[in-house]
Order: sequence, then structure tokens, then C-alpha cells
Amino acid sequence: MRRVGLSVLVLGAVLVGCVGDDGGDDGGDGGRASGDDSSLPSCPIDALPDDPAQPVEIVLWHSYQVRQETTLREIVDEYNAGQDRVHVTAEFQGVQTEHLQKFQRAIPHNDLPAITAQGDWTTQFMIDSGVALPVQACLDADRDAAEQFDDLVPVVRAAFTVEDVLWPGAFGLSTSMLGINRDHFRSAGLDPDEPPGNMAELRAAAEQIKAAGVSQQPMVMKADPWRLEFWVTGAGEALVDNDNGHSARATASEVDNPATHEALTWLSEMVGDGLLKPESAAEGNINDMLSIATQSSSMVLTESAGITTIAAVVEGSTDPADLALPGGDQIPAGLDLSIDFGTGAFPGIEEPGRGQIGGSAWYLTNTGPPEEQAAAWDFMRYFNSVENQVRWLIDGSNLVAWESVNDEPEVETFCETGLAGTSMAIVSQALADLDPEFTGPVIGPYDDVRLALTTALEDTMLGGADPDAAVTKADAEIDRLIKAYDDANF
Repeated sequence: MRRVGLSVLVLGAVLVGCVGDDGGDDGGDGGRASGDDSSLPSCPIDALPDDPAQPVEIVLWHSYQVRQETTLREIVDEYNAGQDRVHVTAEFQGVQTEHLQKFQRAIPHNDLPAITAQGDWTTQFMIDSGVALPVQACLDADRDAAEQFDDLVPVVRAAFTVEDVLWPGAFGLSTSMLGINRDHFRSAGLDPDEPPGNMAELRAAAEQIKAAGVSQQPMVMKADPWRLEFWVTGAGEALVDNDNGHSARATASEVDNPATHEALTWLSEMVGDGLLKPESAAEGNINDMLSIATQSSSMVLTESAGITTIAAVVEGSTDPADLALPGGDQIPAGLDLSIDFGTGAFPGIEEPGRGQIGGSAWYLTNTGPPEEQAAAWDFMRYFNSVENQVRWLIDGSNLVAWESVNDEPEVETFCETGLAGTSMAIVSQALADLDPEFTGPVIGPYDDVRLALTTALEDTMLGGADPDAAVTKADAEIDRLIKAYDDANF
């Protein structure tokens, strides 16, 4: 039986190791450019001096915390110590929204890092900003690296490819998942080894748990917009036009689709029947996880990040009291955080594990001198080595994006034993099973679009709004946001 400190699951969100050889569709080239593109800028891969008088200094901005940040700093330190041409400084810039805002403010002043690890939703903005150097340009210039990138998981390549150009070159990827109280499942006569895999099964489990008197609001969920996105994308519906923004810039909302209506209607009925405890999407709100920790709820939709931290708590090498929670919150004194916690793939509308890629993607910037761009590319290639990606998975809870990582004996052992590895295997397989032909939207004002989706969720779950009216309102608002973004010359 695994007893897990639930506080560690609120540490943010940060996919693909731990999958079997038969996991996922190869998906063809995933939208990969088929050769040199003369329209791309040049990537100055040869601008790094072989024997510089002093190392070329570059900065990496990121939003990683806890074990993710620790693992990144270890990789950076080893890179710096292992050669004398480049020195990397990794700088934490706050959570992803804060990081993006700082990056946006720095653009007019040309005061940008050489590498920025932005949220998965920023792809179109990074393209439109004019300050991102597309990794595809570096691959066209560096044939050895192009061979390395042939190892990129097809769905990962496809998710970050726009108009046949791959933009980011490294990743810290995540997905949503289902967390359950295994004791509650057993008490209600449910099999904890077979967690619910779709909306109908979630409802049936919640009804059985409530009828057994195990918990009065069996499921808890924050109104985070990516939950709705996962349901819509997993059902094969687009959120915007033009191939969900991949074949050309999105110009209109397609949120008013059957999957959005079905998801919001299901949520409304779950809340109305007392089966779902809704929580606001406010940053730093940890009430969803506290509901699981206090055992007032039995199931939660949460993120795949923090799995290695969970294992550290179980093994006694990390004290939950030492963990920093979002917003500076403290764990309530005297709270027993130990439950028998289980993991399941994100339950879709019809089947489990359907959705889209989340987390972060690393972009090169083009505003520094050529030697800094070359130095950033050198470090990015080092970071993507199999050895470092194994660590990024096992130590950092990042489900890596490179297929060969799955073949490493250390990874195979990790994924077959212990809480961290077996949980990672579940969510990693879900990523590998995603369709490379339909990976989720690319939207210019994606952060604002997510606010509109949050409003739809909170209006429905917390405000009692009619689900169909909430969809109509969100659809109109997203159309307005896209037009405003275009009118602002983005």
C-alpha cells in the first residue's frame, strides 16, 4: 500500500518515457518540414569560437520549481563544468504566466534571454513576436542535430510544428491525470486498479462512492481551462479554425462544438447532483488537493507533475513541511496528508488518455549576437542528450519527448517499480497514444482565450449558468480576442 503526502501534488504542472514499444501511432512525419526552407532565417551554428578568451555567457529563463528546478540546475552545472566555451545561467522567472509577462515586457528593450522555456500555449505568440529563432532553421544547418531530432516523438513534433516549421527545440511536457483515494474505492466496492476512464464511468463511480457514504462530494475539480481543452481535443473537435491553427493562423473560434456542450453539460449535472465539488481556477487555490488530503473527496483531476516529489515524500527523503506551495500557502497544521493514492489516465468524454500536450517548450531567441545564439544551440543539444533526458524524466518528473529514452535500462527499471515510475508509466502511455494528426490548438492570444474558457467553466460550475449559454458566450469572446490580437499587428 502506498501512502502519499497529497501536498506535493499542488506543485504545478510539468511527457514521453515509460511506454511500451507498441505505444502510440508513428504518425508519419508529424508535420515535419521535408528539407531546407529558404524562407527561414539562418541559424549561426558555427559562430561559437573554438577557443574563446572567456566563455560566451547566456541566460535561460524558466518556471520550473522543486525537483524540476533542481534537476535543471544540476544539468546546467555539469555542462558549465564540462567545457570552457559557454557558461549558462538558469534564472527562475515565476510561474508560467509571470514568466510570459516578463518576456513580453523585455521585448521592446531587447533584453531577452538566449533561451526561454515558455508554457505550451505560447507557440503562436512566440512565432508572431519576431524574436524566436525557429529550431527548424538550426536543424537545416546542423545535419547531426537533424538526425538527433529524428528521435523526437511524433506527437510532440506535430504539436509544436506550425506551417511545416518546428519552433521549440527542447521540452518539459505534462498532461492531466486522474487521482483517486484507493481506500475510498475499496470501501465503495470499486476496483482501485481500474479507475474511471470516461465521463460515464466517473459519474458511476461518484454515485457509488456517495451511496456508500464514503464521501459526500466524491469528485473535486478546479475550473482550469485545460481540462475543457483536453475533453474537446480528445473528442476530435477543434477550438479554432485552420486545422486548429497548425496549417495557418487561427482567425475564428470553433469552441461552439458538440464536445464543448457535452463537457459543460456533464459538469453542470455533476455539480447539481452533488457529485462534484467545484473549485475556482484562481492561482494558488489548493482546495482541490486539500479535499483529497482531508478525504472529503475521493477523486481529483490534476496534473502529472510532481510524481518524483511524491515518491520522495513516501521514501521519507522529503518533508512535506519543507515544500513551497503556490501563492506561498502553508499546509494546515495537524493535517494528516497520508492516503493511499492512485493514478489513472485522464478520463475523456468517451475514452481515457485523450487530450493534448501540456507543460513547457524551449525557444531560442534571435536578439543576441551570433555567438550567443550558437551557444544556446550548443547547450540545447547537450540538454537533449539521452543521458540528460533520462534524468529529466526520473529526477525531474518531466515525461521526455525522445523515443530512445524508453530503451534505456535505467528507464525500463524505473517504470516498472515504485510509485514514481509506475505512475509515470500510466501518464506517459497516455501521451504516446495521442493522435499526431490532432494535437490541440495553436492560438495567438491563447492566454486570454484560456481566461474565456475559465469563465465558461466557472459560470457553469460555480454560478449555475446554462451550459449552452456559457458556450455561446465563450465562442463570441474568443472570436473577439482573436480579432483584437490581429488588429494589434500580431
